[in-house]
Parts: sequence; structure tokens; C-alpha cells
Amino acid sequence: MEDWIRIFGLLLTAGILCLLLRRTGPEFGTAAAVAGCLAGTLLLLKLCSPLLEFVRALSAQTGIDRRFLAPVLKSVGIGALTQFTAAFCEDCGQATLAKVAVTGGTVLVLCVCLPLFQAVLSLTAALSGG
Repeated sequence: MEDWIRIFGLLLTAGILCLLLRRTGPEFGTAAAVAGCLAGTLLLLKLCSPLLEFVRALSAQTGIDRRFLAPVLKSVGIGALTQFTAAFCEDCGQATLAKVAVTGGTVLVLCVCLPLFQAVLSLTAALSGG
């Protein structure tokens, strides 16, 4: 069976379990949601290894330094984690926390990309003779 089918099956099962457990107590539904999200995320991370291998091969074949590719991958990870965190906060009825999570994710992506911005600035200065 394909890994993605297992992942979606796990998430659907966790979602149904959350609905059933929320009748008992909201905290049980939330705990089931967190457990389902963590298990799903761990399974999804396993699927990322071919992508990372491709990026390594691309870096080796093109001569692009990995330190320029790393911020891109980190930004994607921060974006996914930010989206997950914001959705979870909204599900818990905390819209303000969700907005802070999105703002924090944006700041983190900018910080991670700072070396890229500096490299572009240096390249621009070198090309303009400055």
C-alpha cells in the first residue's frame, strides 16, 4: 500500500476519533488531534527523503552552493509548520494566536533568507562596480 494512502487513512481515523472524543471532553479531542498530527507529520517527513536527495544531486550537478539552497528548504519547512500551527490555534478558538504564529513564521522566513539577500546585495554591488 502506498505511504500517502496510509497517511490520509491515519489522518481520517484521527479526525473521526477527535469527533467522538470531543463528546466525552474537549481536551480528549484536542489530545487526539495533536497525536494524529504528530503521527501524520512524522510519516510525511519520511516521504521528504527523495526530495532532499534531488536537491543534493541538483546542487552537485549545477555547482550551486548548498548554503543557497538550504534557506529555500528551511523556508518551506517554516511555512508548513506555520500553517499547521495557525490552523491548530484556530481550531482551538484562538484566532489571535494563529495570527501571531503567521507573523512569527514570516519573520523567521525573512531571517532564514537573510544570507540570500546579502549574497544578492554583494553580487549587485560587484556587478555595478561598487
